[in-house]
Amino acid sequence: MLCVAMLLGAVPAAPELPHVPPLPEVERYAMTDEELMAALDPEHPAAAEVLRVLDERGMAAAKQTLADHFRTRTEPRWFISVGEPIESFDRQVADDALRQGA
Repeated sequence: MLCVAMLLGAVPAAPELPHVPPLPEVERYAMTDEELMAALDPEHPAAAEVLRVLDERGMAAAKQTLADHFRTRTEPRWFISVGEPIESFDRQVADDALRQGA
């Protein structure tokens, strides 16, 4: 019924959307777990610990160790926007996001 009304001019047509250029093509969107571990700097104390756990206990434990490091580190401090530090976060949301990649 709405289409007939639009054809008869009773209902104005939606405005035309501006042209949106296509997204650039990329070869891939993510690193593999192995690529991530290979990219860690073994001279950095936290990365060295992750690599040690990888050698001793495997990938799942290493990923947990890396996630724990990011959750508990105090430096560097990252901000969502300039001048507005993150005061709190929902740990469950972060844990759920990590589980999706496991």
